Amino acid sequence: MRKSFFLFLFLFSCILACYSWFYYKNICSRTIALKKTTDTMTDTLAENHLVYELADIPAAIRFPQLTEKEQNYISRKIYANECGSLEKNLVFWNVNEDFPSLGIGHFIWYPQGVDPGFEETFPELVGFMEQKGVAVPIWLMNRPAPWKNRHELLQDINSERMLKFKKFLKDTINVQTEYILLRSQKSLRDILRSCDEEEKKQLTKKLEVLINAHNGVYAITDYVNFKGTGLSLNERYNGQGWGLKQVLQSMPDSITEENALSEFSTACENLLDLRVKNAPAGKNEEKWLIGWKKRVRIYSMPKEYDRVYWE
Repeated sequence: MRKSFFLFLFLFSCILACYSWFYYKNICSRTIALKKTTDTMTDTLAENHLVYELADIPAAIRFPQLTEKEQNYISRKIYANECGSLEKNLVFWNVNEDFPSLGIGHFIWYPQGVDPGFEETFPELVGFMEQKGVAVPIWLMNRPAPWKNRHELLQDINSERMLKFKKFLKDTINVQTEYILLRSQKSLRDILRSCDEEEKKQLTKKLEVLINAHNGVYAITDYVNFKGTGLSLNERYNGQGWGLKQVLQSMPDSITEENALSEFSTACENLLDLRVKNAPAGKNEEKWLIGWKKRVRIYSMPKEYDRVYWE
């Protein structure tokens, strides 16, 4: 009887010890995993915050202080250009692309394994929102994007998480506009840094005139968001870019505030024509050209043409 009792006690002690060991191991694993996730998110946010150090932007190319009405105009125009002013298009995945486009600027967020041919902007936006004190959903701080492909996103599109995500994007339109404007100024600085001294002087002069022209800030900001800076070697067809740098290079040197936006729109159109001409045959970019041209022509239109966006 006594032997049975001691045997039972021994077996019970062994089971208890094994259970304690597995429990301890599980807690440690979770703690380490959580620390790694937290460290990764912290590193990502710190990296994203670095892009907003704008003190080194030359005074000549800094945007003037915009009125609330002017900033609202830019916000509405970009929302219309990218999303058709429709909330459902704040989360979008083009059938011909390998990544989703999110928010009013259709910011790119790459899935796992996708070759980044274009600048990834959504993680930067999330970092900016954090910096501004916006309560960002925790899952948006991770990289890569949670959907592997367009099919996965469409399957998730009506989930509670996605409905909340769309509302979050709609509620933060003003912050997204601030990000677009700041990114645009950073782009001007980066363009000038890529030039030799002589070209830097020429492009600075053109930018100064454009910025001070009516609707100049919108034209510059929208085109950078639309077709990029022109600095990435990945954004070339036959060695020819179509970004803001190439637009500025192709504009005449002697522009004034009166004709600056007309010259800017013309240069944009010419480069978009060239892009379509140089595009690989399978791209079929001709189908977009009419819409692209319509978008850039509006840059030089009088204020009355866009009065609905000013109201």
